[in-house]
Amino acid sequence: MKKNRTLSLFLLLLSNFVFAQNGIQTINMPSGFSWNQIRAKNCMLATQNDFVYVGFQSIGLGIWNGSSWAMKDSTDWNVPSNNVKALAFHNDTLWIGTTAGLVYTVGANSGFFRTSNSAIASDTINTIFATDGKVWAGTPRGLSRISGGTITTYNTSTGSLTSDNINCLAGTPDGSYLWLGNNTGIAELHNNIWTHYDAGNSILPSGGVTKMDFDGNRLVLNCSASPFLFGYQPGQFTPLSNGPAPLIQVPSVIESSNNGTSYTSQANGFSLKFAGSASEFFALPNAPASLMSLPPSGQYLWYTKAFTGPVSDSVGAKLRRVDLSVFQNDPLSPTITQANVDLSNQILDKNNLRSMVRGTGEMFWERSQGSPLCEFPKGSGKNLCFANALWLGGIDGGGQIHLAAQTYRQTGDDWWPGPLDPTNGTTNSATTAAYT
Repeated sequence: MKKNRTLSLFLLLLSNFVFAQNGIQTINMPSGFSWNQIRAKNCMLATQNDFVYVGFQSIGLGIWNGSSWAMKDSTDWNVPSNNVKALAFHNDTLWIGTTAGLVYTVGANSGFFRTSNSAIASDTINTIFATDGKVWAGTPRGLSRISGGTITTYNTSTGSLTSDNINCLAGTPDGSYLWLGNNTGIAELHNNIWTHYDAGNSILPSGGVTKMDFDGNRLVLNCSASPFLFGYQPGQFTPLSNGPAPLIQVPSVIESSNNGTSYTSQANGFSLKFAGSASEFFALPNAPASLMSLPPSGQYLWYTKAFTGPVSDSVGAKLRRVDLSVFQNDPLSPTITQANVDLSNQILDKNNLRSMVRGTGEMFWERSQGSPLCEFPKGSGKNLCFANALWLGGIDGGGQIHLAAQTYRQTGDDWWPGPLDPTNGTTNSATTAAYT
C-alpha cells in the first residue's frame, strides 16, 4: 500500500510538472476545463513568493502556488464575471480587474468596486497599476484612482485626458511618475500635472499605445500601428531596434524587470531581449509568448500563450518558467535559425509559372497573407493549388520510425535550410544562414 501511495503522489506531481533542460520548467494548466477555456487568457502576474496568477476569459482566476493550482471565480468575489482582464499586487493585496468591476482580496477577505457601489469610471477594467498606497484602474471610460477610500476619475470630461479608453498603465515604483497608453498616444502624470504625447508633438507614430512597462530606467512602449518599440524618459523618446526588418512584427507583450532589461514576444514566434540600447533574439522554446511576467526579483521569466490557433495547438495549455540565472540564451538558435528560415523564401518565376517555395519545406502559398501562390498562367490570378509540403518518412537501423510531415506549421517546422549534423541530426543558425 505504501508503494501505491508513493506512485500516486509521483503521478500527481508529474501531471503538473514537465521539466526541461536549460532552466526551463513546464507546467500544465488547471485540469477539469476544455482546451478552449484554459487557452483563452487575458493576463498573467508573477509575484515575489513565486505565486503565478492567470486571468482567464471565461473561468476566472487560476493561482499556481508552486506545486498545484487553485481556481477562483465570480462565486468567490461576488462579482458577476469570470472574465479577468487585469491583475496587480501591492501591499499584500491582489487586485483583479474583470468585466463587471474591480475586485480586491487580502488573505481570505475580499471586496469590490463597481459603478453601482462606488464612483469608479466603469465596470470594465482594462488595466491596473498599484503603488505608493494608490491603485489606478484604466477603463474604457477613463482612469480611476483609488486612494484611502476616495475615488478620483480622470477622463476627457474633466479635461485631463485626450482619450477615455485606457489600454495600459505603468509607473515608477515610488509613484512619482504614472503613464497611461490610450487611443491617441501616452499621457504622463507627474507632480499632479498631465502631459500628453502623440504623433503631433513627438516621434510616436499615429495610433494608440497598447503596451508599456517600466524597466527601472525608462518606459518601454509600443504603438498599435507600429512594430517598433520606443524608450521614453521624461520629455525624450528613443526608437528601439526590434530585429531585422523582414522579421519585425507588432509585439504581443512587453515585460520589464527593474534592472533595465525588457523582453518582448511577437506573433511570428520571435522573442527579443532589450538592455539599454542593445537588443538580441531571445531563444524561448514554444514561443510566441502572448503573456509574460517577471516577479520583482527578476530571476524568473514566466510565459504562456493566449487563445490563438487551432484546437490542436497545445502551446496555450502550458505555463513555462525560465530561470534566468541558469538559462543559457543562444541568440543564434533556435530563434535566429527560424529567422533564417523565414528569410529563405523564394518566388519561382519561370515558364509562365509564379509560385512560392520556402526553406521550411512548404510550397505554393503566401503564409503571411493566408493565400495561395502557385499562379498559372502567370498574371492570370488563377492558382493550381492552395499549399503543398514535402512529406518524407522512413525506418532507421533500429526499427524506429522517423517522419517529417508538417502541414501549416501549427507546431513548428520539420524542414530547415542546409545539411544536418550527421552525429546528432541537428542544425544551427550558422548553417542555415549559409544556405539561405
